[in-house]
Amino acid sequence: MRLEVMREGIEDYELLMESARHAPASTDALARAVMPTFTDYLRNVAQFRKAERELLRLATEAHRE
Repeated sequence: MRLEVMREGIEDYELLMESARHAPASTDALARAVMPTFTDYLRNVAQFRKAERELLRLATEAHRE
């Protein structure tokens, strides 16, 4: 279980880095919406999944260019 969560975190990081290369402002805004401070983060699962889909969209658009 722990390794699965770690893998998901690594995948999220890679998606953030890929989308930040091509859309830094949008990626930064999305990251700040999910985690505004180091100790405050989005706890609503539906909202988190929506942000995750947006991150996938940003990363996919980065590959199309």
